[in-house]
Amino acid sequence: MQSRDNDQRVLDVIEDQLRTEDPGFVGNFSDFGGITPWIKLVKGRDHATTGSEEASRGRRWRANREVHEIVSQLILVIIVSMLVVAFVAGLVWWMLTALGQ
Repeated sequence: MQSRDNDQRVLDVIEDQLRTEDPGFVGNFSDFGGITPWIKLVKGRDHATTGSEEASRGRRWRANREVHEIVSQLILVIIVSMLVVAFVAGLVWWMLTALGQ
């Protein structure tokens, strides 16, 4: 796996080549870069978090999971209730048509 230094050297070479071959392209890219937000570089590990951030993320994940479980159970109850109502309505309709003959 390449290091970030090697990646940066490759990107610098590509940028230099673009500057010499197509200055208009570089200008357009610079204009585009002026309207996009800057990306803040993180020094050290790619996913550096503190212990409190990790714990906070874990609590949020568990809370979201609990909410999803409650919502999915509620949806399941609604669907089953609708099926029971449809079955009872069909049964009543069948009984009324059978008695009407």
